[in-house]
Amino acid sequence: MRTILILTIIHLLGGQAIPPQTNRLFTISKNTNGNYVCFDARRNCDANNPHGLICCYWHQAGSGATKPLNVLERLAYGYTITPDTSGCYRISFHRFPRQVIWLVNWNGSYRAMTSVAEHMIWLDDIHLVFQNCSVNRPVTRIELRGRDTGDGGEAVLTIDPARERPEHPPACRTAN
Repeated sequence: MRTILILTIIHLLGGQAIPPQTNRLFTISKNTNGNYVCFDARRNCDANNPHGLICCYWHQAGSGATKPLNVLERLAYGYTITPDTSGCYRISFHRFPRQVIWLVNWNGSYRAMTSVAEHMIWLDDIHLVFQNCSVNRPVTRIELRGRDTGDGGEAVLTIDPARERPEHPPACRTAN
């Protein structure tokens, strides 16, 4: 009975329990502390429900504890996910909508990719840099960090949120 009550409260407050059957897509880190938000893909989920594909939660540095995002955090890290005709999913964050992230099924597990300087990268981290290391200040820089899908080399794209660059949509592809 107590478990049902706890799960009901989590559901009503909008928090997500962290499922064990996930694979890491990418994280969002900040220069203010070592905590980060994890974006994981659920395994064995209903592909007809794109919003059910991704699980977001906090990973706390030091303790390694995880916790669901609260209502305000879900607004701050909010995104839209829509299916693409090629079988991929398009993720667009509300805070920087022109930088599209593609969710692709690569060799049986989902991975996130985006374009950096006209190259496709496997996305590892979105790093937010706040003015004066304070989350009460505006984000002054966004860094997309990952590995080139071709040669595996490190790639970083820096975005100035005040002058967001135009979108360069990639050709979506999946592995056989």
